[in-house]
Amino acid sequence: MRNNVIDAFELRNLIDQDSVIILDCRRERNEERIEGAQFVDFEIELTGQIIKGITGRHPLPRIDEFVKTCRKWGIGNDQQVVVYDESTGAWASRLWWMLRWLGHDSVAVLNGGWNYWKAQDFPISEKPKVHPESDFIPSENKDWIATRSDVIQAQNNNKQMIVDARAAKRYRGEHEPIDPVAGHIPTAINLPFVENMNESGLWREKIEIKQRFEPVMNSDKENRTIMYCGSGVTACHNILATQFAELPIPRLYVGSWSDWINTLQ
Repeated sequence: MRNNVIDAFELRNLIDQDSVIILDCRRERNEERIEGAQFVDFEIELTGQIIKGITGRHPLPRIDEFVKTCRKWGIGNDQQVVVYDESTGAWASRLWWMLRWLGHDSVAVLNGGWNYWKAQDFPISEKPKVHPESDFIPSENKDWIATRSDVIQAQNNNKQMIVDARAAKRYRGEHEPIDPVAGHIPTAINLPFVENMNESGLWREKIEIKQRFEPVMNSDKENRTIMYCGSGVTACHNILATQFAELPIPRLYVGSWSDWINTLQ
């Protein structure tokens, strides 16, 4: 069972197994997909109710609603799930995190995503594989989530790090294409998620990822590192990176910058 990153060649050998469920998180697509994959509607299935001035841009759905979605996909507690997007896993990592958050550990992000899969001329189709509805039972990891109050507390704690996953220009406030306020959470450092990947769009070697994140990690549960981004999506890529490197799992500030600035406007 894989619970962080899976290689395309390994998935190719597993693709015919009924115990493997493949989910496509691409934002733009036609009917072509990895053979048997089911499409995921990011804005509907992975995002909860957005309340202007109160939530960020991608709040979590209610647990009971997401569990119904998992059951519809056919995800049981013992099945291997593989998620992918166009290439880097920026979007797929959010679904990876959500499943891990609710106790489904056997979920992995496809290295290189759709682009790499198709470049290898691996099997594609235009129809999903139909899985029977499951009886998935969640087991929430409640301490995986950080609130705004937790972030404020971390700002005053020299043992706890806050890490921004956005591009450097957004972190520095030089370029803000999405949110109405530019900048970053005070005391946060910047580790852009895109730097987890190499020039070919594949994950860097595990030792490189470990060297990148180990200096900012804390295994003490009371002082665990907090990851954030624009809206709680690409921060999950950095969390995935820590698990790929076999480091302690940090907490996710789900609302991220788009929630933080609610108090600044």
